[in-house]
Amino acid sequence: FMYFRRLENSPLKFDTVTALTELCGRTMPSDVIPADFVYHVARFLDETSKFRGAELTYIKACNLYNNNSSPLEVAKTKRDLAQLYMVNGVMDKAETMFKEVIEVYEKEKGPEDIEVAVTLTRLGQLFINTKQGPHAHEVLNRALRIAEGAEGDNSLLIAVAIYELGCLFLVERDLLPGNLEKSENYLKRALKIKQDQLGFWHPDTATILNRLGTVYIEQSQFSDAQDCLSLALEIRTSSLGPDHSRT
Repeated sequence: FMYFRRLENSPLKFDTVTALTELCGRTMPSDVIPADFVYHVARFLDETSKFRGAELTYIKACNLYNNNSSPLEVAKTKRDLAQLYMVNGVMDKAETMFKEVIEVYEKEKGPEDIEVAVTLTRLGQLFINTKQGPHAHEVLNRALRIAEGAEGDNSLLIAVAIYELGCLFLVERDLLPGNLEKSENYLKRALKIKQDQLGFWHPDTATILNRLGTVYIEQSQFSDAQDCLSLALEIRTSSLGPDHSRT
C-alpha cells in the first residue's frame, strides 16, 4: 500500500482508488483470502480519505465474508463502514449499521462481550453528534458497564467511553447544574487512563486536553484552559508534526 501512496504523490496522474478496486476484482493467489485482502484495501482507502473507494471495497468485503458464512467478519467490516459513514456525515446509514453490528455481536458472542461495548461507544458518539442525548447516555453507560466488568478500571475502552460521556455532559452543560463539573471529572479520568496506557505525548491525550480546555473556558477558568490547549498543541506538534491537519 505504501507503493500506491508513493505513486499517487508522484508527478504521474495515478488514481489509487481505480488501481486498487481493479486489483480486488482479480483472481487471488491460493494463499490469499480474498475477503481479507479486500478488507485491508478498504482500510487503506479509508485511512487515506478515499471515501467512495473505501465504501465500495468495504461493501465488497462484506459480500465476500457473507459468502463464506463469516458473521463476525461481516460485523467487523460493517462497523468500519458505519464509522466511515459517520465521519462523512451519512448519519442515517451509520446509525442503522451500528445497530445491526450490535445485534450480530450480541447473538454470536453474548450481550456482555467487549465487541458490543466497542460498537456501543461508536453509536454513542453518533448520538452525541446528532443531538440524541438520552440515547447517548443509555448506550455509553452500557458500554462503560460492560468494559468495567470485562477489563477492570483502567482500559483504553473505558477511557473512550468516559471521554464520550465527558463530551456529552459538555454538550448538555445548560440542561442541568453540575454538568460541566461532571464533564470535567470524566475527561480528567479519561486523560489519566490514556496517559498511563499510551504515554504523555500520545496524540490521544492531546484530544482530551483540547476538550478539557473547552470545559475550562465554559467555567471561566481561563488560565487552566490556556494550559490545556497549549499542552495539546505541543503534544500534537511533537508527535504529528507542525503541518499535520490535527495540529
